[in-house]
Amino acid sequence: MLSNLNNLDAKHLRKTYVGTRSRANLTWHVTPEVMAYYTWSQASARGVQSCPGGDQVDLTAVRGLAAPDCLRPDTLTNNELGWKTEWLDHHLQFNGAVYQENWDNVQLSISIRA
Repeated sequence: MLSNLNNLDAKHLRKTYVGTRSRANLTWHVTPEVMAYYTWSQASARGVQSCPGGDQVDLTAVRGLAAPDCLRPDTLTNNELGWKTEWLDHHLQFNGAVYQENWDNVQLSISIRA
């Protein structure tokens, strides 16, 4: 049983997720010295393959843990509002941005030592 814990294809069941990326940007030159922008972007990374639809892998032999046999893709949606300015005859720059990010189905790696 323990020999198949790291074999993601042990049950020969498959589900495939494909990662995607999208991005849109708007730029407004308020004056020759001031530019404002908005960026929206979205990305996803595929989850672990060989997903049988929510079954659990029996990891009770490893410190009583149970984990899903598969993971859905994690997704990140980003909203960014920013500005770029120049002052004092182009000798001083003031740039900045404000972000708002939604990260769903976060996948983290955890190592367990026996």
